[in-house]
Amino acid sequence: MTRSQALSISELVELASLDAFGLLDAEDALEFEEAFLAAPSRVQESIRSLQAELVSDENLLGSEEPDETVST
Repeated sequence: MTRSQALSISELVELASLDAFGLLDAEDALEFEEAFLAAPSRVQESIRSLQAELVSDENLLGSEEPDETVST
């Protein structure tokens, strides 16, 4: 059993929340992805639904506007 397969559902959900916002480092992102793919489809669906809720929650968005004077 690999480390990612040993993740509990609560650990998977916690990593999913961080993954939704791009806050996982490369190692944790890989661990999450492996555990996600090993999870049953109903768990995968729940996690994707949670991630969609999180990223669409306007209360979690910052109120700052981009600096228009900075050129790219």
